[in-house]
Amino acid sequence: MNCIKMKILSGFPSEAVVDAYVHPQVSDSKDKFNWEKPNIDGLIEYSNVKFGWSKSHAESVLDPVIKRQGETKV
Repeated sequence: MNCIKMKILSGFPSEAVVDAYVHPQVSDSKDKFNWEKPNIDGLIEYSNVKFGWSKSHAESVLDPVIKRQGETKV
């Protein structure tokens, strides 16, 4: 096993982040993973509430996702 050397500064990253990195919890499910289309309207609303983004700014940031959503059959 490879040994990982990390310098942990006091309080950054948090112990929870370090623990999650060092001991990741991975599902052992054998079920097929299915992607779903992202809720673009929900993401735009969330970005407005949480970040104060206008609808046009959120759409410009999400443009690659919106374009990709139109290309794929999910």
